[in-house]
Amino acid sequence: MKFISKYKTILLIALILFIGAFAYIKFIKKSPVVDSTGKVLTEDDYEYYNSSVKDDTLHKFGFIAKENYIVTQDADVRRTPNKAMFNTVYKLQFGTKVYTKNLDEDSKVKNINKTLLERENRNDYIAIYAKEPILLSEKPVGYVYKEDILGKDDFDKYKPKKKEIKPVAIESGLKSTIEANLYINEVEYKFSKNIERYNQSIVHGDFNNDGLRDFAVILDSFDNSNSAIQIYFNNLENNRYDLVYTKTYPSLLKIKLIGKDRDVMVNSEITKFPIDGILISNSEFNTFFHIYNTDDKSFMVMPN
Repeated sequence: MKFISKYKTILLIALILFIGAFAYIKFIKKSPVVDSTGKVLTEDDYEYYNSSVKDDTLHKFGFIAKENYIVTQDADVRRTPNKAMFNTVYKLQFGTKVYTKNLDEDSKVKNINKTLLERENRNDYIAIYAKEPILLSEKPVGYVYKEDILGKDDFDKYKPKKKEIKPVAIESGLKSTIEANLYINEVEYKFSKNIERYNQSIVHGDFNNDGLRDFAVILDSFDNSNSAIQIYFNNLENNRYDLVYTKTYPSLLKIKLIGKDRDVMVNSEITKFPIDGILISNSEFNTFFHIYNTDDKSFMVMPN
């Protein structure tokens, strides 16, 4: 009793501190929020934000899952709703179906707390789901830019913009040389008006094995019914290109370079040419190799 009387004040303070600490731990201090792996979550984590509403449906809160479609080729799906470097998880192709969480305009819920959807649409990015979400606590697979996605009704009426293809620049000297030789057997030919064909109408290579850069070109007739191939050698001595070979075909052609010593399939066998060559194909998918013979100074045409 003497001990208690002597240290009454100290013991009283200690008791008050103990009671305060117990009350803080029991009633005030929040236990850390962890995910299924035991990782401690912060308020920046999606799971932490929705931890208080787990197992509750979207319908209960006045929300609904809506069907959407990707309207961009190779749309970036980002880990977080921003353009941070190395933030892209994967890409989605045009027409891929995804889901979003939205306010249900027909909901009967009163006083809907719209802030619960704040993390679904931030910084011009929208949270997307691979499967139709049922619970508010479900985590998205990522975020896409809002202009890369359209709701089902809008997508049904959506007409994709045609991809703009720009014509490649042909060196002015080469173009002038070709334009000086557009008449073949008194018939005028032209560069293709189709941009894709135009961009693939010229190939470059050393076709006579003299160490200089030559080229070959495909030209189309004015009625687009057939094509001609022209091959030009680099005449370094006279600083010009000489037209050394011309041949017309009864259909539209495509042209491809066959590189020297590259494996190529010729009549079901793999072989190599000791010199750069040209492969043309017609609309019937017939193909023809054009290889220069350095002995007789002429081109060999080999059907494939």
